[in-house]
Order: sequence, then structure tokens, then C-alpha cells
Amino acid sequence: MIKAVKLVLFSLFAFLFLADVSVAQKTSEIYAKGELLVKYKNGTASTAARSVNSIVGASVLEEFPELGWQRVKLPENLSVNQAAAFYKESAEIEAAQPNFYYRLLAVPNDARYAELYGLAKISAPAAWDLTTGSPDVVVADIDTGASYNHQDLSANMWRNPNETENNGIDDDGNGFVDDFYGYDFFYNDSNPIDDAGGHGTHTAGTIGAVGNNSVGVVGVNWNVKIMAIKIYSPNGGDTTSAMLINAYNYVRMMKNRGVNIRVTNNSYGGCGEACGYDQATKDALDAMGDAGILNVFAAGNAGQNIDATPFYPASYTSPSIMSVASSTSTDTRSGFSNFGATSVDIAAPGSGILSTFNSSNSAYATFSGTSMASPHGAGAAALLSAYNPNLS
Repeated sequence: MIKAVKLVLFSLFAFLFLADVSVAQKTSEIYAKGELLVKYKNGTASTAARSVNSIVGASVLEEFPELGWQRVKLPENLSVNQAAAFYKESAEIEAAQPNFYYRLLAVPNDARYAELYGLAKISAPAAWDLTTGSPDVVVADIDTGASYNHQDLSANMWRNPNETENNGIDDDGNGFVDDFYGYDFFYNDSNPIDDAGGHGTHTAGTIGAVGNNSVGVVGVNWNVKIMAIKIYSPNGGDTTSAMLINAYNYVRMMKNRGVNIRVTNNSYGGCGEACGYDQATKDALDAMGDAGILNVFAAGNAGQNIDATPFYPASYTSPSIMSVASSTSTDTRSGFSNFGATSVDIAAPGSGILSTFNSSNSAYATFSGTSMASPHGAGAAALLSAYNPNLS
């Protein structure tokens, strides 16, 4: 079970004292204006959708049939909250909610360090005596994409064996043309290159920068395959619930089609309690968990107790979600890191983390954030999967 994997992972990290610190979290717009996500009760989706959408004056933008949700466009004279209240009054509607925004969490740091202290703190060298990873294990890094030609990443990037790169044909018939390295769900194209500040390239390097190649850094896994899933734009535009659902559904589909995706890394989050509970995204996450995928999330950078003030997706209660706080080189909680006795599963190094960067194919940079802690956790889960492929 995925729960067993989470329990075993705890032994790879030292438990950290998480002190109470309260810092106000900055938020801006929390959901897409003029849109709603609606879930219909079993057997009524087609009829109910036409009827209720017609009354509201809404049009369907997107459907998620396996999850039972639709994304609809609202008329200009109707607010999101008004529309949600109207939909919820219908007997055919199970849920109605905003299309929430989710934001990247890294806090870039100009300082640069010569050592990768984080690997020592999670006892990676001891684990490497047992395994340095496996190219049979795939980690989906859901982020800003990745610099897949980077000297320390290229050999460990996942490549779709049933797809020909850039031939304009959906060779494997999965509905996505030229998804060779993964997919870009922000622009809905096949090129998940990291052109959005290097965040995804940095997290990918911590998961699996190539080991023993005489250059740069090394990831938790010397050998692994990283699937690049892009959900952010170059100008830092936020992703939405609907984009996340599409990304999660793609990962689950590829898993069900035989790609050995064991873990996802998710270094982002929403505004938590202020947004409300995002059931649509939770449904898609649970579906990934049901497919046998462990989903590792950054706990957030507001320095607050997320047992009291939830920060989603990290705060969701689910056996397939592992929430990771950030620790320092002295084994204390990073001042910016969220915490929570029940919401946070584990802590990992996230302050001053050196990894691959996207400014060139030989660039490296030091960042701080729970975004940097999360890939340590995801990398450890992948390493465990390489050591014991029978864990589920």
C-alpha cells in the first residue's frame, strides 16, 4: 500500500522539532473569474448539465468525464459565488466550486554553496550502498517544466518510447501529440521546457541529477527517469484547478498505459482556508493514488500551522499524499516553513539547496523553500521504489 511506502520513508529522515511560528500569508486573486467547476451526481451529468447550464447561461469549457466534473464559463452578470450557490440548489448537483489558483513556492536565494548538505541530512550516501536508483522508476515532476537538455538532467529525463519527437503525430494514440518528454498543460502543447524561472529544473535536479558523471551536482537518485509536466507560464502566471486536473489525469493515464510512474513531485500550493476546499482537485489526486502513485507536496512557505490554517493540496487527508516541511543545515525548521502535527508528514532539507538551473545547460543555482524540500522526499520515495520494486 502507498501508506506503507510513506511509513518506510519516515526512517530515511530524522524527525525534526517543528516550533510554532505564525506569519501572515500573502494572497492575491484566489480563483479564476467567470468560471466554475461543477460535479454532477451519478447518471445525471448529461441531462443536468444541459438543463442547469442553460438556466444559468453557462457554457461548457472543459469536461473531466472520468471524475464527473465540468469547467463552465459563466455569464458576465453572474459572480462565481452566486453561480456556485445556484448550482448547489439543484438536486442533480453534487458539488460546485471555484476554479482555484495554485502558486509556486520557492524563495530564490542569491547565495551559492559548494556542498549538497541535504543529501547527507537524509542519509542518501548510506542508501546509495544499497541502490543509486533505477531507470525503470519514473517520477513525474509537476512544475514549470524542465531543461531537458541540461548536462546533469538529459540522461535521466523520461522519453516516451512510443512517441517520435516533433513529428506532429500522436504515435501512441493517447490523445497527446508529440508528448515525448511529458506535456505542457499551461499552453496545452508538447514542449514542457522550463522557461519560467528555473523552478522545475531545480526540483528535477534534486530528484535525479545524473550521478557519477564528473560534472555539477547529483540528485537523490543517480539513475531515474523524470517526466516533465509543465503547469506554469514564463511570466509566473498561476495555474488553476482545471490545469492541475488535466495534469493529474495525464499522469494517471500514462501509469495505466504501462509507464512505471511511482511518484509525483508537487512544489506548489493554493491559498488554503481562504480559498475553501478544492474537491475537484482532491478527486483527481485520489484517482492518482488509486492508480498506485505517491504524491509528494511542499507544505508551504508561510511559517504557519496548517493544522489550524489548511494549505492545499498539502493539507488534504489522503493515504497517497505526503506533505513535506523544510529544514536547515542544522536540523531545525526553516523559518519560512509551514508545519503541523497531522498535516505535515515529514521534513527534509529546503534552506539553501544547490541544484540544476535553466539559465544554460550547465547552470546551477541555490534556492530556499519547501519547494526544495519536497523533491528530497519525492527522490527518497523513488530510491525506495528502485530498491524494492514490489512496494505499492
